[in-house]
Parts: sequence; structure tokens; C-alpha cells
Amino acid sequence: MMVKVNETDLEAQRILAIAIALINAKRPLPTSYFYDNFYPGRDDEVRRKSFQRDRYRLARCGLVVKRDVSAGAAAWAIDRTSLAQPNALTPTEALTIDVALLPFASEPSFPYAEDLRMALSKIDRSFSEVTVARLHQRACRRSRAQELVERCLSARHALRITYVKADDTQVERTVGVCGLFSLRGVSYMVAVRLETGQEATPAHTYNIDRIVKASELSRLTYDIPSDFEVRDYIKLPFQIGHENYLARFRIPKQLLHEFRSETRGRGDFEEIVRPNTGVASSSKDGITNASENSPQASGPLTSNTDAVSGHSRPSSTLMQSEHITNTDVIWSITVCDTSAAASWAIAEGIRPIEPANLVMEWRDALERGLATEVVPPLHASPKGSAPSVAETKWTLPYDKRSNAVSSRGRRSGLQEARRLVALLGALSEDGDSISAAAISSRLGIEMPEAKKLLELVSSAGGEDGNYLSLYAEEGQARLTLMEFAGTLRGLPLRLTEDETVALHAAFEALGTKADDPLRIKVESSYASPSISPEEVRRSLSLASSDQDESVVRLCSQALAEGYGLTFSYQGTCDAEARHREVKPLCLRRSGDSWYLDALDLALKQERTFRTDRMTDVISREKDAEFVSQDASTDPNPACVKTRLAAPETNHADSPVRSAADACPQREVGLRFSDPRYLSLFTWPGLTPVVSKRRGITDGCDGTEEGATFDARILYYGNGRPWLARHVAACRGTVATDDRELAQEVRQYISSLLGE
Repeated sequence: MMVKVNETDLEAQRILAIAIALINAKRPLPTSYFYDNFYPGRDDEVRRKSFQRDRYRLARCGLVVKRDVSAGAAAWAIDRTSLAQPNALTPTEALTIDVALLPFASEPSFPYAEDLRMALSKIDRSFSEVTVARLHQRACRRSRAQELVERCLSARHALRITYVKADDTQVERTVGVCGLFSLRGVSYMVAVRLETGQEATPAHTYNIDRIVKASELSRLTYDIPSDFEVRDYIKLPFQIGHENYLARFRIPKQLLHEFRSETRGRGDFEEIVRPNTGVASSSKDGITNASENSPQASGPLTSNTDAVSGHSRPSSTLMQSEHITNTDVIWSITVCDTSAAASWAIAEGIRPIEPANLVMEWRDALERGLATEVVPPLHASPKGSAPSVAETKWTLPYDKRSNAVSSRGRRSGLQEARRLVALLGALSEDGDSISAAAISSRLGIEMPEAKKLLELVSSAGGEDGNYLSLYAEEGQARLTLMEFAGTLRGLPLRLTEDETVALHAAFEALGTKADDPLRIKVESSYASPSISPEEVRRSLSLASSDQDESVVRLCSQALAEGYGLTFSYQGTCDAEARHREVKPLCLRRSGDSWYLDALDLALKQERTFRTDRMTDVISREKDAEFVSQDASTDPNPACVKTRLAAPETNHADSPVRSAADACPQREVGLRFSDPRYLSLFTWPGLTPVVSKRRGITDGCDGTEEGATFDARILYYGNGRPWLARHVAACRGTVATDDRELAQEVRQYISSLLGE
């Protein structure tokens, strides 16, 4: 199992070898031991600096090394507080946590993705087999700018940035990062200015993609204000601009639940009540969410203002509008970009009511959308050849000004060392094994890299010849620990501070309460006590609903224990909720929603269910009655084996597939001629079309006259209006190669214009 290694690999392997020596030492080891075994042939000054640097790297891996002078000479031992409580969790509990939280690590908008993967690798230390429950998506690519921002927030170190403003000018800032959030796939940081002599200023929001140069200032630290809440700074796409006025929209009640989730509760919601007198009025009882934390908006209003709450009330003229019914809800929110707000309303299926200029812009956008064209077929790219939309320069032309941040260069051995030390923790008892397939799946890396890690573990040791006693099965990329008297082994480690922050953030994003018994058990056994969950919550906007958490927990437990699930489900094509019995296959996130991929036992086909539409969820053991409904007695039917054989085909961003039979799906081509709509809206699973001749994305250069961007996306046919609404919102700047989709776009627009 020989693989090619480089200098970075050997540095990471040396850190692993030092960890093995320290964990298995019966007494503190003298400095000379490390010099002779790990830095042979170097002078003492180089050895001293190298050992100092490696101790720092070990601490970043979770293994703190402390000096012991009790014997009269300098010696070194591990700080026992670095070790986690052995067997603190049952294997099922550890797997449940892994299944529930790891989808966040595959989500580009989630901070600390790599730290979360490492945290879960220490909590769930099984790297032996690839199972459906442990089948995860590949790690998302993150820019160096985002990694620096996350690290500075965690360490409270200042950040020096060169930033491209909205007017295309560059500025330099020294900032302290207070919080992070994401909207529609774009990551933002909220930061305060820290320049010397600079008067205290309010925090500002920065688009991380607009940072073209960044450096960490480790000697300049700061504190986050005690009253800071990152949720106060979250804005919707149309709330960034030079305008500032209050607008109102009509929302059908049946869309309210999902709409509030989509907007994260921003704005005020007022229910329409029509008394017997026939005069319309409004009520905020039980529905208003006064979470709009922006300054008092200005502009033309046709409403009254509540003297107590300070929020605007619809006027009687507004309430008697022919477009308002008692099945509607009025949503009031600040608008800073009229054009974006009009398009956004079309995409969401809501209707602006006032002011008049917004209504006119909305109608103009609809009329332009009627010009949606049909183009010749846009053929799919060869598998694996197309970059993601985020990797193209078409939507972010300012990236071309500098590659100081986006260029990753040669990766440090620290990340590789962290992975190796985590694998060492999985080899703590006789018979423990690690396999390349499981490493690849759980760490989100390619198989060649996983095999390299396996090789580095098997050959890690010092000049004294002390190595782990590992058995390599012939023809299998697997290592098994054989424990004899005096055999070296690993031990489970506690999480680093960064990994603890990631764990807290994932629990908050899932919506798990601080007093949840399993969360308490995990955090008390593994988390660093120096990190406050409350401080993490204030710095990140990640909360989910209570219902999401309970359903996701049940799905995670079912996957971990191999149980089936029964529940009621009403998809967008279903007239009413239907009873479902399924075998869970995968739990994942897309945007702010959770999805369960499962084998529907009645249909004998794989289906995807959105968890916030699942009710009356019950976990069922595989009793005889339940198994009899499965088409196969094989515990891993064909669709499961496909996932095990090719996990890269399981796209985390694929749109939900209906649980109903009458909603066929297929891929359609889209041609964008205006890049604004790629960032204004989320396009789940959008795959760029690559030119075989040029080897690049067609039309990805937004600076060219008349440039276009071709891509493909899943379409579920008439009756599933999501894609048609979004294309309609692009004002005729998106063409399609599917006539049915183009017809549905026109029908949707005509229905709105005809109201």
C-alpha cells in the first residue's frame, strides 16, 4: 500500500509519531528523547525551534504537551485534561450525533465546517466500515478569506482586509469580527473598526466574497460587546441598497410557515380579520414577529402607526383592497432596493401592496418575464467536469482584481496532522480498525488522499523503532490494531477550542436546547470548558425550529440504529397528508431546510421528504410486519448499494424530490444573461454547462458584451411552481431549452397580471 508522500506529509506524520510516543509514555520523556528520535542530524537550535513548533501543532490537534521539571531536567508529558472520558457515549449515541450534525459540514454557508468534521471524528471514532448512516457528502470548498475570518472570530484576533465596496472602490480596514451569517449561499461577517485613533463606530456588514486580501493580526485582540446579537444585522437580498422605505406584501396563509422560515422571521406579520360588519381589520395576535431591527424606515406610507409598538398598521383603505382576503397575511418590511424586492416577491409567490412605485416595478418585472425564450438544447457536461456556480468568476467579477485570498497555495501539514491524530483516537483497543473507504466518507476527502492517510498511520514512528502494531489485510485498504503486552495505541482526545465552537454552532443550528440530555453528555465529555455556548449563539445566526430538531433527531436515531420510520407527509403535489413507511438512507441539508432521502416501502422507490412537512413521526424497529412491506430482504437494496459505491452522486444541494407519484422530474437547461439573478436567488443543484472545446464554463466571463451563463437544473413538471416562479422573476433574462417550463412561466405570470 505504498503511496507517494511529500514534505508536508512527512511533517504531519512526525506530529502523529510524537503524539503516539507521548500518549503511550509511562513517565515524562526528556527533551533529548525528542531531539534524537524526531529531529536527528540537526543542530540544537533547529531542534529546539522545531520541537516548539510541533508542540504548538499538537495543541491545535487537541493534545496539549506540558513541561515537567520534577526530575530536575526538562521533560515532557501530555496534559491529562486533553483526554476525553473513555466510553462516555454508546456507539449508537455517537453515531446519532454524527448523523445529525455532519450535514452542516457539507453546507458552504456553515462556518467552521472543517472544525466540525474533526470534532465529530473525535466523538464518533468508528472508521472501520462505510454504512448508509455514515455516508456523507464531500467537504465544501472554502476560500482562504473565509477560513481567516472564522479563525479570527474564534481567537478574537484583528483582521486586516482589502475590501471591494459596492461602488467598485477598494478600501483597507482593520476590523474585529463579531459575528457571521449567510443568506442564499453568500457569507457575511459583521465587524467593528479597530484602527488606531479611530472613534468607536457601529458594526458594519461585509460580504466575505468581496475580500480580496486578508491577514491575521494576532497581536491585536478585541472583545465582542456584551449586547451584540448577529441577528440584528441579517438582511434579506433587497435590504441592501441606497433606498429606505417600508413596504407591504400580501402572503397567502398556506405559504406562511415556509415563508417565515425562508425570511428567518424578518419583518412584521399581520393577520387579516373580516368581522361580520364587512369592514376589514388586522390583528397581530399570535402572529406578529417584531424582529425588524433596522432603523425607522422613511418614505410614503398609507398606514397608521401604533403609538405603543412603533410599528405601522395597515390603513382601512389598504385593508379594503380587492386583492386582500381573510385567507391572507400582510407582511411589512424595510426595502432598500425596489428592483430586487419586486423580483424577489415574484420568486416567492407573494404580491406587493404598497408603495405604488414597488407595485409598478413588480408589474414591469412580470411583463418583461413574458418574454422568456426557448433556446436549443443545452447539453449536460461530462460527469465531474463542471465547476460549481460558486467556483466560476461570472457572478463575482471583482474576484479577478486579486488572487491574494482565493489562491490556496501549498496546504500546511496542520490539517493533515489533525486528521491523523483523530484517526489515532480510533485505534485505542484490540481489534479496532480503520479503512480508506470510511476515512474518505467521513472526512469528505477523495480515496487517494484517504489511502495516503492510512499509509502515514501505518509507518508513523521515531528513530527508536516504536510503531503501532497494525495488521494490513492483503488487498484491502484497512488497518487493524493488534494489541499485545506493551503494544502502542491511541486514546480519545477532547476537542480543541475551535472544534468546540464548531460543535456548539452545529447544535445551535439544529435547534438543540442547551439542557438536552444528549447534548449535555457530549459537551461535558468532549468539549473545551473555556468556550461559552451562549457566546457562540450571539455570534452566529444558525437557529432552526423546534419541530425541525425533533424530527431530525428521530431521523438520525433511525439511521444510527437501522430502524424504519412511519409518518404523515403532505408534499406540494398532495391534496392531503398521506401515511408513509420508509427506510431512511440519508439525512442532509439544502439552504435552511432538512431533507430525508429514504426508500418508500410502498412505492419501492427512493424518495426525498422535507422534514418540516413530516408529522406524527414514529421510529419502528425492523419487526416482521414492517420488513414484509419491503420489496427485498436484502438490508442494502439497489439504491443503497448505489450510494455506497458512488457517494459523490449524492448532491447536498439537489432540490427536494416529491413523495407523490405524479411529479416526474428531469433536467432542463437555463441560459442566464444577467448575473444579478444568480446571487439574488438560490438555485439548488444548478450545474454549469462546460464547453468541451474551450474546457471552461460557457459565457462565464461577465465582462464580455452579451455574455451568457449556461447551466442545468432539475425540473419537476407543471404543478411544482418553484422553478417557474424563479425564472419568471428574472425579467426575461433567463431562457430555457424546455418548452413546458417556458409555458409554465408564462401561465404563472398571466395569473398574477390577471388578478
